[in-house]
Amino acid sequence: MRRLLALSILAVATLGPPGPEAAPAEAASLVLPRTFEKTWYRTNKRSSFAIGRMHSAKGDLTITESGLEFVARNKKLYIPLTRVRVVSFGKMKGDVDTEWTVLALGESQPWEILGFRDGTKLGYGQATRQIYETIVGAARSARAAQYEAPSGYRVFDGFASQGTFAIPEPWEISLRDAKLGPRRAWGTVVFSPVKDSAGTEPSIFLGLHEGGKGMRCEGFSEEAAKVVFRLAEDHLLEEGFSGTENLETAPAGAGGCKGLRIAGSARARDGSPRTVEIRAVAHDGTLFLLGSYPPDGETGRTWREALETAVSTLTFPIAR
Repeated sequence: MRRLLALSILAVATLGPPGPEAAPAEAASLVLPRTFEKTWYRTNKRSSFAIGRMHSAKGDLTITESGLEFVARNKKLYIPLTRVRVVSFGKMKGDVDTEWTVLALGESQPWEILGFRDGTKLGYGQATRQIYETIVGAARSARAAQYEAPSGYRVFDGFASQGTFAIPEPWEISLRDAKLGPRRAWGTVVFSPVKDSAGTEPSIFLGLHEGGKGMRCEGFSEEAAKVVFRLAEDHLLEEGFSGTENLETAPAGAGGCKGLRIAGSARARDGSPRTVEIRAVAHDGTLFLLGSYPPDGETGRTWREALETAVSTLTFPIAR
């Protein structure tokens, strides 16, 4: 019997993702505005700063409920939270030794990329994570960046270092056979109106797998696509489905990555016919399977809407 670990959304947020992107404190405990002095600033272009330096300006960064203000001797910048599409934590282009709070700005890709880092102690100060957590807290409170969600939905960010997406506000979250690594998690996350237990069918599910050869954001190779299909089929078989030979694949994307749509019909454990819809994409070493197998009627319509919203709001981090 597979191990079930049921968690509420608060518990998932407390657990946080593996690695550096630990879940920030809830917005209720956030005190704004907050200023970080001697903060480094840079863009994703090496030409923006001199050789031998990892930043183009050093100044004070102030985070408010509505935006970020950076003031330096040679640079003054204001960024409203409405312009921020993604907030992440990690490496930036040309700097493999240190981590930054990385922002993606703009209405559509390619986004404008810039970063902030604690500039004290020659850039090795310990407040960079606090900068990240404060910006995420402000974004979460303002429902901006990856925390923007339709009415009646909230953002699942239990594994923010791998990706985020919106789920219905009251739904329960559970982890099945979860394996937490130093930076990533593997296993299946289940989202349902009721708590997960033996025999409970997930309304939608997220399968997190280690990305293999030929699995990239740019798409899947022919061999990788076959592996992805088998993983999706294995998931259905584990859930007691049969008749999976009716599934077909077609190119489709999510989160700005190219991938596959695996769809068709199958029979549930109780013999009832179901429509199967699974979206598969890869990003930064993780393969994502986001899917559902809704029944007929109003319940099925709710599940389909939830899956469509999850796919349309799927957001991947910018930093590595």
